[in-house]
Formats: sequence, C-alpha cells, structure tokens
Amino acid sequence: MAEKKKKDSQDWSFEVETSDGAKSDDKTKTKKRVVASIKKPKELEPLTKKEKNIGLDYKSLPKRKTRSQMAREERARERQLNDRATPVRFTVRTTAFFIDLILTGLIVGGVYLYDSSLFKIPLKWLLQLPHEVRQIDQFHLAVAAMTLVAYHIVVIIPSILFAGSLGKKMKRIRICNFSERRAGFLQIALREYIKFFSIVSIIGVLILFTNRRKRTLHDLLSLTELLYN
Repeated sequence: MAEKKKKDSQDWSFEVETSDGAKSDDKTKTKKRVVASIKKPKELEPLTKKEKNIGLDYKSLPKRKTRSQMAREERARERQLNDRATPVRFTVRTTAFFIDLILTGLIVGGVYLYDSSLFKIPLKWLLQLPHEVRQIDQFHLAVAAMTLVAYHIVVIIPSILFAGSLGKKMKRIRICNFSERRAGFLQIALREYIKFFSIVSIIGVLILFTNRRKRTLHDLLSLTELLYN
C-alpha cells in the first residue's frame, strides 16, 4: 500500500520543468532590477535626462516670402545681369566725362586760391622750353601744367588702378576689354592718353553711333569698352 501511495504522489505532482531559455530570462530580469537599483552619479544625471526645451532661436529664421516677392527678386537679378553686359549709353558716358572735368577744374581753382604763386613757372624751366612755347603767357602755361596734373589725379591714375576715373565710379562704369573682363594697365593708359585726340577729332565720338557695342575710336584702338559695374 505504501508503494502505491508514493507512485500516486509522484504522478500528481504539478511542478513544471523549466527549460534553459526560461532560466536565462529570469537572469536578465534580475540583472535589470539590480542595474535599476544602482544610483547614478550626479555628473551623469544631466546626460541621462531628456531636455524638453531645445532652445532654438526662431527669430533668426528667414521669413517666408510670397510668390510675388520671389518673382520680383528674380526679375531684379535678371535685370542686373543684363546691365552688366550692356554697353554704356552715350548720355551716361558724357555725364561721367563732365564730372571728371568739373573735378579737375575744382582742383586747379582750389590750388590757385590757396597759393597763386604756384602758377608761376621758374625761369630755369622756361629757358628749357622751345621758343614758340615761351611766347605764350606764363600764367596760361602754368594753368595748362596744373590742369594736366589734376587730370592725372582725377582720371588717369584712378583709371589705371581701379579701371575707372572718379566720374566713372560715380556712374558705376568700369573699363573692360572685349571679353568683358577688366582691361590691362597698358590698355587703360593708352585709352586715356589718346582719348583727348579722339574727342577733339569729333570723328572718334561719332564712331560710337555706328557700332552696337557703343565703342569710340579710343576704345577701338585700345581694345576696350565701357560696361556697367
């Protein structure tokens, strides 16, 4: 009887045999509990916390533009690109030329008002001049010499250094070569020195109306042209 009772107890046991996978799951759960129970150092706390406020500066973001504004800006850019390649009109060139003449006259007049003795040519210099030149009034010779110096200050030196005289810079004009790049120093110097004879001949100016690129005689001889800056 005793043996039968033992067999019955063994048959009715409700213990479930655990596999190796279940045991590993229990181990991982216990490890997570241990890690969670460990206190984190204070130095790592700000790193583990999620910041809710990112701190973006929304004022620095560009404003959204309408389609009409974008279209207007695009037309302005196209107009600016076309102006760069467009030759300078005769009226604009003439305005820049007269600005240079006015600035030259202001320099000569200012020097005369400051010290009129500067308009007297020394005797040593007069003796070195040809006889025909010495017959001209000394004052007029001095004015011509001072005008030449002032013309170099206003026109020739700025043109060689910055591809444009003071008058051209005011009208936003630059001296370029035929490939629409900045002209060389020798080209600009040649252009400015022969410009006087080209203008006096009148033909040099009339040539401007015969070509599409609005080039005068001194432009053609120096291989230059004027474009908007």
